[in-house]
Amino acid sequence: MPTLETAGDLGHLGHLQQFVNTWSIPNDTRVVTDVLPGLLGDSAAWNALFPFALGAQDSHAAMLRLRDDLRATIADPSCLQGTLNAWLQKAALGMAVKVQDGLPVLHTTNPRHSAQGAILVIAMEAIGRGDWVRLKCCADCQWCFFDSSKNRSKRWCGMSKGGPEGRACGTIAKVRSFRERQKGA
Repeated sequence: MPTLETAGDLGHLGHLQQFVNTWSIPNDTRVVTDVLPGLLGDSAAWNALFPFALGAQDSHAAMLRLRDDLRATIADPSCLQGTLNAWLQKAALGMAVKVQDGLPVLHTTNPRHSAQGAILVIAMEAIGRGDWVRLKCCADCQWCFFDSSKNRSKRWCGMSKGGPEGRACGTIAKVRSFRERQKGA
């Protein structure tokens, strides 16, 4: 089973990123890879990647739909409201206001203790913090990444390979564009 890239410094949002990246188009093969069905069938592999257990309502079909819907909302934020609201109604998450450091903070809970609920809690917290808009899908490989740039303008998951498993979609796209311009000249 392929390993997914680590969540890095994203905290819980990194787990959501890992979940949506169970589907990808690796640069080395350029073949669509979907490891989620294998993870859902192997609880040890699932538990090694995610801190939330699969519940009775976390069917394979529902988890695949949730992952695909989350990927769609990251790629096209205009569908965020309708898509996430439908999932939130199904999940029946709990909401409460808590005070942290003297400021009111919305706290979301997962009363059914499902993986779907846990993932949706992470999404809601990211939206509340303003981090959701920084999640993007690479224009080339469709890898979900966190855009930490100041102006939120990143288009590719990476510009340099950064190791044997690294991605360099930005460099690949720029070289492709350069070569196309050279052909036309």
